[in-house]
Amino acid sequence: MKLTKFFALLFAFSAMTFTFTACGDDEEDINNYEEEIEDSRTRVSFTKDTPTELELTISRPGVYNEIYNAKFDGNGIVTKVTLSLVYAKEDIAKRAYENLKEADSTVTLNGKTVTSDITEAYYGYTRDEVRKMFNTLKDMVY
Repeated sequence: MKLTKFFALLFAFSAMTFTFTACGDDEEDINNYEEEIEDSRTRVSFTKDTPTELELTISRPGVYNEIYNAKFDGNGIVTKVTLSLVYAKEDIAKRAYENLKEADSTVTLNGKTVTSDITEAYYGYTRDEVRKMFNTLKDMVY
């Protein structure tokens, strides 16, 4: 049940980030095309990696940054895990928050950041197990 809630929230966060644009007659500058593709690629990295904290950041340029942050006690057991989405625009963050707060009472909004406490999905896991889960998330992006 815990993982079902986690994946449902992950799907909901991801689904709200898609936008559609109409095709037009605009002529693209071929010289800048490769640079634009490179800049829009999703990047994934561990941004914190200490014995008491592990953080995975998935950067989706122009849309949002997805940040999974896990904190551990002295024995390496999970004490808290949060998922934060830092949107490019505050109005998008407000809409995401409005949609998610009904399904998850832990969701908060702070400017362009929507945060959810997902500790329940990781309850009792060790740091090594969380790292494996984060690596699985990282592999799913590519």
